[in-house]
Amino acid sequence: MYEVEGYKVTYSVEGKWEDGYFGLVDFSKHMGNNESYYRMEIMVKKKLIAVGVLGIIVAVGVVCRYMLMPKNFSGVDSVGIAWEYNTGTRTLTLEKTTDNKGEMRDYEGGCEDADDPEFLPPWHVFQGECQKVVFGKGITSIGALTCSGFGRLSKVVFSNDVRKIGYSAFEECKCLKIITFPEKLQMIGASAFEKSGLKKVKLNKGLRSIEEWAFCESDIETIGIPETVERIGDCAFKDCEKLKNVTITGEMQVIGSHAFQGCLQLEKIGLPDKILTVEECLFAESGITEVCIPKNVTTVKGYVWRNTHYIERLRIEGTDIQNVSLHAFEGINSKVTVEVPKEKYDEYKEMLYTHGLPETAKVVAY
Repeated sequence: MYEVEGYKVTYSVEGKWEDGYFGLVDFSKHMGNNESYYRMEIMVKKKLIAVGVLGIIVAVGVVCRYMLMPKNFSGVDSVGIAWEYNTGTRTLTLEKTTDNKGEMRDYEGGCEDADDPEFLPPWHVFQGECQKVVFGKGITSIGALTCSGFGRLSKVVFSNDVRKIGYSAFEECKCLKIITFPEKLQMIGASAFEKSGLKKVKLNKGLRSIEEWAFCESDIETIGIPETVERIGDCAFKDCEKLKNVTITGEMQVIGSHAFQGCLQLEKIGLPDKILTVEECLFAESGITEVCIPKNVTTVKGYVWRNTHYIERLRIEGTDIQNVSLHAFEGINSKVTVEVPKEKYDEYKEMLYTHGLPETAKVVAY
């Protein structure tokens, strides 16, 4: 900006000068034919061109560094897992060495330990750019925090030897949308994919346990639970607001508390016959519209249907329900219809209304 005859003046690409008070004005109006001002105009143009060229050179340099001249970083962690990161492909490869039996270390670090190599994996420094992770042959257990917070990770390749995925291994991997689990996987650890971007998941037959918070707050939309799964942990799918379809097969015996709480788009689900207990807040604040309590259930805990405003039909098939929380049916839709076995009508009707069922709800026999 320049001061000319009391005016604030800046250069305009239209070949004129901008008057700070009155808009665009003709250059010669304020400067006449003074040659020095024309030279100044040329100098400003040259400086702008120089800055633009410098920016292009820097951009090309960055591309050359990461794409045309990729660099490999590598090492071996404290338990003998060899790792290599390629800056060109942005791929992290992990492999066992002869000093390791296939089990990765469970790291324990948090935000406060970000600069401490004792608490976080050595490849953690690439969490902001890594896009692909490959687990090599022989790795049987993926350790805690292995790829936690890898915000750009979009692809994971497992070897068929993986049997366990540890605590928070892929937590907050927002770009990870699709994943296929290895055939021998038996356990998905606590918070393994919590707050991840997962939408499509293919669970393997042979999986036995989905631990606490495993997919909590993820973007998962549909999931089929194989018949081999024996247990779903507490809060495993809590607050999965996009979850619409859940298919459970087999003889699962335990579905933990809060497992489907906050699943706003989940309307229907079939509970397995082997379930003995309906845990606390199982469907609280969900979009469930109808559900059946299986015949072997003997215990119903508190607030199972709290704030389930859309539920219209609840069917009870069990005839030996003995332990019911005082708040078991509290917060359920006031217009719900509860179907109970004919031979248990009087007993169950009293139990329902004294354990939280609104007076406006209906109890009918079948």
